[in-house]
Amino acid sequence: MDPFVEISYNNKKYRSMTHKNGGKFPSWNQTFEIEIDSAQDDLSFTIFDENVLSKDFICQSFIKASALCMNNGVRDWFSLLYKQQQAGQILLETQFLPFQSKQEFKQQNISVEEQNMARQRLEEEQLKGVGSKSYFTESGVGASSSYTRDVTGTSEFQLPSTGQSEKERQIFQGEPYK
Repeated sequence: MDPFVEISYNNKKYRSMTHKNGGKFPSWNQTFEIEIDSAQDDLSFTIFDENVLSKDFICQSFIKASALCMNNGVRDWFSLLYKQQQAGQILLETQFLPFQSKQEFKQQNISVEEQNMARQRLEEEQLKGVGSKSYFTESGVGASSSYTRDVTGTSEFQLPSTGQSEKERQIFQGEPYK
């Protein structure tokens, strides 16, 4: 199985990298920045198996933004369902920065490129043991997941865990796609 996760929110989709041969215990070290309009909105996390010409549905979770947008962030396991039955779990880790309004959010004027550069500097500093704070924050998700349903030809999503390769530890910036 070659799983990836697709996050849907507010008519936008964010797709993780595919974990080739990730099987039932894939891991993606990816960060997605998502502007949340309302704490009552749902985000959908859908796990797929990537095939050459298609993608096969594995399982899904709908999570209220309020469960992810807490001041200190969240690091928790959320249930994944297939045909309304427990099919596994996904580990999500979030950071949240509240803004007074969308206007204030837009006035922050930190481009994605600047944020990526800041992330890279932060990672380099952390590797050198220097500082652990950056000037940006994000509403992001990452996950490690596991699911128990046996599926032939279907796929899935992040967080560091032991035994991962250096490539799997890298953090990638997710961009919405249509």
